[in-house]
Amino acid sequence: MTYVYAGPDPSCRAYSPRLSEKRDALLWECSRGADTLVLETPFGGSATTLFPALCAELESVDIRKEKFAEIRPGVWARYVSAGAKARMNGGCPLHREACTYTVLACETDGDVCTVHAPAENRMSLPSLDVPLQIHVEVYPVTKHVFLKPQPVFTGFFGIELPGPNAGVPGDGTLAYTVGGIRVPVTDEMLAQGTVYVKSDTEPRVISANPGLKLN
Repeated sequence: MTYVYAGPDPSCRAYSPRLSEKRDALLWECSRGADTLVLETPFGGSATTLFPALCAELESVDIRKEKFAEIRPGVWARYVSAGAKARMNGGCPLHREACTYTVLACETDGDVCTVHAPAENRMSLPSLDVPLQIHVEVYPVTKHVFLKPQPVFTGFFGIELPGPNAGVPGDGTLAYTVGGIRVPVTDEMLAQGTVYVKSDTEPRVISANPGLKLN
């Protein structure tokens, strides 16, 4: 399939992406009969400026299997036909959070898919930022010592991380710093749930993704 990026077409539009009430689906509006290319990019990124360069890369990836396919690191795409969108109640299942989704209307003629740029209209934006709220707790590990009235600090801190199903990538996006050293949070750490760090000062948890909100 060859992908061509064309200018806006008033008769072929996709716009106003939003989340379903349960936050498990991405919904949007589009012109009657129009198919949609859904792009997932890093949080706050602009898929409309990135897309022209993606056309050639899309040709080597099958995005029509009713699921998101990775085009390049951090960029995913899914083709949603007008019929599939109707069957899925106006959208498609959400792939993940802490990213930005952009919907672009498209139409296919033979082996050529024409993807239309969105119209510059603030009332019908093509993109939606989807932040992910996660809870991380850092606490000193203490123990009770005979004849001591108060618990004694053991020299370790515990870091309670979100579980493996919380949608947090174990690619180092989330990390903690201790003694000036940045330690990436891995999938193994997320599966473990709590990690213990030997330190005299409290570790600080940080995120390299502005869409990953810590509380």
